[in-house]
Amino acid sequence: MRIKFEDYVDVEAKLLELGCHPAIGLAVLPENFQSVAKIEDFRQHSETATVKKLLRAAGLELTDPVDRAQRPPYVQNNAADWVGPTLFVSSALWLQNPQVISIALGVIANYLTDIFRGTDTKTVKLNVVVQKSNARKYTRISYEGGASGIAALEKVLRKAIDE
Repeated sequence: MRIKFEDYVDVEAKLLELGCHPAIGLAVLPENFQSVAKIEDFRQHSETATVKKLLRAAGLELTDPVDRAQRPPYVQNNAADWVGPTLFVSSALWLQNPQVISIALGVIANYLTDIFRGTDTKTVKLNVVVQKSNARKYTRISYEGGASGIAALEKVLRKAIDE
């Protein structure tokens, strides 16, 4: 299992700059969010739609930063790895309802356990961007490992938010 931390662009300011809706609570960001100059350049991994459906089916409310007509095209992953979308967690969500993260990660981990059953594919890649609770600073946590390690990300996210 590998977990990497890196500073991330100010999500709120970038959304405003691009003319997107604010990401309140839990959201899925395009993979290339921090590097684009306009909405039309957004790209998302092919698993994004599935993850959104799973999270909504679990009763979680997702914020969509772009209108339906502006949805980014998908990037197909041709590797044997499962590459998930970039999740965004605001500090307000964490303070108001911290179990949402546990539920979201559990839903994703259960889905991956089911789809990997009987296959050789075991590598999962998932990015989570968190807003620090005491500042407008953001961190991206990149996870690479097995599906079973996703549930352990909650403690890592909590630490990153509380720093």
